[in-house]
Amino acid sequence: MNRENHGTWGGQAGSMSAPGLLSGGLHESSPISHHDLVDAGEQAALLSWLPIEYRQLSSGRYAGRFEELALDDFSVIREWQGQAVHKMGMMAPDYCTVSLVYNPNGVARFSQFPVQDTHVYLLPARTEFDVRLPPDQASLFVRIPQAELWAKICMLDERLTTAPRQLATFDTPRQPEFAAALGAVLDLFRKKQLCPVQARRALLEATLLALNDASKIVHGDDPGLHAHRRVLRVVNCAKEYIDASLEAGSVPCMAEICQHTRVSERTLQYSFLQHLGMSPTTYLRTVRLGRVYDALRRPAHTGITVTSAAVRWGFLHLGAFARDYRRMFHERPSETLCRSLGTRSPA
Repeated sequence: MNRENHGTWGGQAGSMSAPGLLSGGLHESSPISHHDLVDAGEQAALLSWLPIEYRQLSSGRYAGRFEELALDDFSVIREWQGQAVHKMGMMAPDYCTVSLVYNPNGVARFSQFPVQDTHVYLLPARTEFDVRLPPDQASLFVRIPQAELWAKICMLDERLTTAPRQLATFDTPRQPEFAAALGAVLDLFRKKQLCPVQARRALLEATLLALNDASKIVHGDDPGLHAHRRVLRVVNCAKEYIDASLEAGSVPCMAEICQHTRVSERTLQYSFLQHLGMSPTTYLRTVRLGRVYDALRRPAHTGITVTSAAVRWGFLHLGAFARDYRRMFHERPSETLCRSLGTRSPA
């Protein structure tokens, strides 16, 4: 991880003072957790309160880092992925998240929005999302009860009398301060210099300040985002069809995907390149390789073989499959399986 680019991961505690502990002090069992990951699926599973899927898009051994402070009804999460990832899911009921990406490089996307370094993103309850992050990218977000956040923000900002029903972006000069404040809560709590009551209050205040000071608020249905919304609809429709076809044991061809999405191959290509940075053919192969990796990484039974997993996800030319797999994950499929089963890989 490039710590120079992502210094907020561990060096911002000084940006927030640490007042004395309130009565009651720290919980004996700390609600803060830290994980170093080697699997995108394992990183997604750590967000137990959020239905979400992570897919690795770029080649290389996966490396991730995840840190969460989980209070009763608030959470703040700081995470990093060494590989490009595609995150998909739906926000949980009754909660919203406010998030940012550290130093975005211009290709990150949050649903229909290109990610920018002055923006924070409000994801309301029960809202679908689709995020693409390039390699070596860190992000930070806080989960807050939506009713509580809006009861306070509507008193501060007349633009926000009702909670948005879809993703919205806030262009705020306080984005760096917001990032520093959330990072400081994590760092100070880990050092036992904050108690849960103080942490909760600090998270809410930092979020309110960031949203209230926004110079511009853009909602997901803004007319200027029409082209981005269309791209996202095409990609999501194709993705759902690809997933359903693979689960049914069939590998769809481009003609079938175009027929299902009702767009030309040129439009399909353009949409995937715009949103995911790869062609639909490359995406389909990447998804299938990921399914094989998951099967070998977390085998359902000890009788699984590399061949059975490859054939299950449509790889019939095993030599080409082995080359593609090694190029994607930087190890042979047999090495993945043997590591999972605790056996020695054949030479």
